[in-house]
Amino acid sequence: MSVHAHGAEKYGWARFAGDCSGGFIAALIALPYGLAMAALMGLPPVLGIFTSILTAPITAALGRNPLLIGGTASATVPFVAIAVHHQGIGGAAKISIAGWGVTLTASRSPLCRGFRAGSER
Repeated sequence: MSVHAHGAEKYGWARFAGDCSGGFIAALIALPYGLAMAALMGLPPVLGIFTSILTAPITAALGRNPLLIGGTASATVPFVAIAVHHQGIGGAAKISIAGWGVTLTASRSPLCRGFRAGSER
């Protein structure tokens, strides 16, 4: 494999095939995980499937960042469950969007540069 000036390896068919197989395996894990997380939060399981499928392109478009979580994170389950209990699906949407905004803002913040730099080494 050739190496470019910045140390990045050349992207070829072998890496593409590896990325595709890795993506397929990740999808096999993400779908049941999304179903389980939705059920734990008191939401219809189909919303877990939507979350698993729809967040992947958004996360990929925003680029690789260790502070950006694509999909459902188990740490958010209690907060979303409480919101669902009090406000239904709308409450889950509100707290999920707020959490996304905080995470996205933090991931782009100068305060988090050390985390990003450390993950790229």
